[in-house]
Amino acid sequence: PTDIVNYNTVTFSVSVTVNPAKPVGTTYIGWLNGASASDSAFLDYVFGATAPGTLDPNLKPTVAITGGNLVLTYYTREGTTGLTVTPKTSVDLAAGAGGWSTAGVENVAEVAPTTVNGVSVRKHTASVPVIGVKKFLRIEAVQQ
Repeated sequence: PTDIVNYNTVTFSVSVTVNPAKPVGTTYIGWLNGASASDSAFLDYVFGATAPGTLDPNLKPTVAITGGNLVLTYYTREGTTGLTVTPKTSVDLAAGAGGWSTAGVENVAEVAPTTVNGVSVRKHTASVPVIGVKKFLRIEAVQQ
């Protein structure tokens, strides 16, 4: 302010610590073998890659509209403590994180896992009806 009789100028500094958005599990860190941690490397790990950037094309998630449903097919790595993978749906991408939920999502996992390139993975099929409002599906993966 220009009114120095009634106001004083104050200068200060603030230290801010930014923590990762998601916990990084020790299993995932060991799997990186010195590579940089990143969202894409984490997803490679979740979907069953043998190392960052080596995800088998057969394990990549796919999307289709089948019988009036939006269907997301994906594989997840088996046997990782603390790894949670949840399909979620939204009708409004602009709503941000709060606009995604599991309501109305049917998620079916195959009974037995399979081994691809030495990694045990399980196939999942998540679906939501597409009648009426547009819907979106995504996968939320967290390792704690």
